[in-house]
Amino acid sequence: MEGDPTLQLRVFDLNCWAIRYLSKRRQERVRLIGDMLRREGFDLVLLQEVWSEQDYSDLQAKLGGCYPFSHYFRSGVIGSGLCVFSRFPILDTLLYQYSLNGYPYMLQHGDWFCGKSVGLVVPAWGVTAPLLPASCQLHAEYRREKDAYLPHRLVQAWELAQFIRHTSKAADVVLLGGDLNMHPEDVGIRLLRGWTGLRDAFTEAARFEVGAGLQAARRQRYGAGRMAVLALLLLLLQAVAALGTLAGLAAGQPFPKLSFSLLAFLAIAILLLATGLHLFHTMEVKMLQGTEEQMRMVLRALRERP
Repeated sequence: MEGDPTLQLRVFDLNCWAIRYLSKRRQERVRLIGDMLRREGFDLVLLQEVWSEQDYSDLQAKLGGCYPFSHYFRSGVIGSGLCVFSRFPILDTLLYQYSLNGYPYMLQHGDWFCGKSVGLVVPAWGVTAPLLPASCQLHAEYRREKDAYLPHRLVQAWELAQFIRHTSKAADVVLLGGDLNMHPEDVGIRLLRGWTGLRDAFTEAARFEVGAGLQAARRQRYGAGRMAVLALLLLLLQAVAALGTLAGLAAGQPFPKLSFSLLAFLAIAILLLATGLHLFHTMEVKMLQGTEEQMRMVLRALRERP
């Protein structure tokens, strides 16, 4: 509500690529992921491709102190690979398995056997705003140039969008994490954004980083400009002081050449440095402004593309 303090939630999302017997250095990777999660202390962790329940149990044992609540979603022949770790109590869970998910005779791919799904949890996160996090994975994209599974992935994206629409009506915050196996401009992503109203964290983060860099560059340019003005003032003061000293030579006062030379050298060096920094940050601002405008134009075109 308006006037309420801003709520912050630290969420971690990762495809662990922990396929038993196939993923190289799987156990080491799972161990390092657990160490990192325990060290960072996120509020919510959404993981995909944790295919071994033993890996999940190892993570659960390691993370029990900082993430006391967790859930593993079981689906298909070898499991969905989806699991959630939370600092908040998990009140409810729901799993939806997509109706299309590859072909059982494509043994080398194996998507059909794992039962790609979307898993939803309802955590009690200590505030009145209902939170609805979901973790999912869509069918893999093995060959982008000749993608035989594109129709299946589009069906999954549509079912995922429908799932979100029908389960999030009472939620104030909806988080969708997972491996969608699509690029930001792909039709499945546009379908999800357009039908659910979700915002893509990838593109939003890119725009935010460019905007933040633009603001920082403007501040640095302003600081360099102030430094140049101060250096000019210092040179003017030196000139006035030199004139006063020259006027006092008639009274027999010595001229402090060394101190004036050092101060003049320092002021000129500061002026040159500040001028160079100002020019550099001016170019940086122009480049960031151009990039920001191009990204805004591309995102607008993506939204308008049928």
